[in-house]
Amino acid sequence: MEITSLTYFLEIVRQGNISRAAAALHVTQPALTRQMQRLEEELGVRLFARGRKIRLTDAGQMLKDRAEEIVRLSERTMADLKNSQDVSGVISIGMGIFSANILLSEIMEAFSAAHPHVRFALYVNTADDVSDRIERSLLDFGLMLQPVDVTKFSYIELRETERMGLLLRTSHPLAEKGYAEAADLKSVPLIVPSRQSVQNLLEHALGISLEELRIFAENNICPASIHFVRHGTALLLAAEGACTDYLHDGLTFIPLKPQYASSTVIVWNKHLALTGAQRKFLDFFQDRLAQYRSGINERTS
Repeated sequence: MEITSLTYFLEIVRQGNISRAAAALHVTQPALTRQMQRLEEELGVRLFARGRKIRLTDAGQMLKDRAEEIVRLSERTMADLKNSQDVSGVISIGMGIFSANILLSEIMEAFSAAHPHVRFALYVNTADDVSDRIERSLLDFGLMLQPVDVTKFSYIELRETERMGLLLRTSHPLAEKGYAEAADLKSVPLIVPSRQSVQNLLEHALGISLEELRIFAENNICPASIHFVRHGTALLLAAEGACTDYLHDGLTFIPLKPQYASSTVIVWNKHLALTGAQRKFLDFFQDRLAQYRSGINERTS
């Protein structure tokens, strides 16, 4: 029993006449008559009482009631399926300021072009704060710099890494040297990351205690410290990607030696099933990331 047959049957009932129903359905009268004969044969009942005027049999009346429900459900299902492709809503993403933001922004731009009814809500803060907000379902995704306790999340580790180093004035003696060693850090005022986990890793990488350094200040995000770097008050110890936008007006970045780099991850709450725009974005992100990595492999092979 096809939906088309039920639609034709209901139109005959509405019009009360096969000729008018055929005209409304844009089919010929003989074709419509044959369609109803096949429906009766399929169901094994007579739907219409024969006569000059269209009248329904008891079976025909029963089918009319059920057919209206079936057709209405079919139309609603088709509409829902169509609307499911028209993704809409808000996707919230927490992040720091990294080189990996470039990749994320390119993927977000492509997703927005494909789904123009989706908008993003961006939140910039430390990984600890972003992590807490994801756990409390206040953010959908987070782009964070390791170290992060990824066991609490579902996550994708990106290949993009961040070198740690110093943002300083180009006139500073270390700028000409081109890198900074542990001994160099002991002799200059520093602004260092406030995250304890990052401090611990830096101490391990450099083989020194932060207590040996001249700490001018700690900060959670780099923009708050740029003023002090420009004025020569202190040097900023940070990830390279966080410094990129400030490499002008007499500022430069030099890496640590031995070099220390950290990877980035995008995470989401593993206890919540992603649906709607969030699910679409994650699938889109993974697909674009695979294409991006494939492109890199092709260019380097």
